Amino acid sequence: MKIKASAFVFLAAFAAVAETVQVADCVRSADLDVWAAADAKFCQTVMGDVFKAVGLETKRAEFGADNLFVASNTEVICSAFRTPALLKHYDFPLQPLGRMHFALYATPDRAMAMTSMKISDWPRMRVGYSPVAQGDAGDRKKYFDSARLSPEYVEYPTSAGAVQALRNGEIDVLFLYTPFGKRPEGLVEVVPIGARNVYFAVRNDRPELMKKLGRAYREYYIDHIDKIDALRTELLGIPKPPKRVRVAAYMRGDLFNVTPDVEKSGSLEMWMKSLCGVTRWTPDFVYGGYDESIADVKNG
Repeated sequence: MKIKASAFVFLAAFAAVAETVQVADCVRSADLDVWAAADAKFCQTVMGDVFKAVGLETKRAEFGADNLFVASNTEVICSAFRTPALLKHYDFPLQPLGRMHFALYATPDRAMAMTSMKISDWPRMRVGYSPVAQGDAGDRKKYFDSARLSPEYVEYPTSAGAVQALRNGEIDVLFLYTPFGKRPEGLVEVVPIGARNVYFAVRNDRPELMKKLGRAYREYYIDHIDKIDALRTELLGIPKPPKRVRVAAYMRGDLFNVTPDVEKSGSLEMWMKSLCGVTRWTPDFVYGGYDESIADVKNG
């Protein structure tokens, strides 16, 4: 009886030990980027709740001297873009954590001169940038290639340093990612180029972990939107939408299709845009399969 009791105690203690996963908040230290740091803090807070919901302990990945982490040692990234480099090692959920805005900025005088001429007539410029903490998605090069411009790129180790270089006249314009609610003070947005979703990512040799975290985050996003709104306002400067409508979304042929970067298309997407334009609703898509989406609507 004593042996059996001891064995039972041992097994109970073993079962109580939670799994520990190695986590990085960003691909690159967010401390180097004041705007990326706000996004990283938001993602870290949300994912902290998700990890607790599934009973996971976390060990923060150590950054090296070059402020990059070794992909093979990190199981989960809390804040990342879907980049070619990361897609070789990581899987991403369909539901994003957030969205970053990217644009060209200039001083007021330079912005006035640039906006008075066609983009094709811009002189060859010195374009400053800082590697963004969420990864290199190639947006800067894509923009200038599409505009058929060949600027001189100047890299700065921090975004704050790049902003100061612009103010000092060392560069002509600045390519910068920011949360939607935050912009650098005293600078003018010359070209609002686009936006990119931010996700958590799971190493692609851990499919069961991806499934567990994906399901938990989706449930968290549905059940705790008020907390998410409060965090967005506090950390990202994004106010709660006055007329949000939550849309259970699943892919169905030409009616509604979603790319891996959550670009939406199809006749239902066009109808939703038209409807929201009239009602001034802000659609909030919750992605899932058909059965999940039907259940979400039934459960309110």
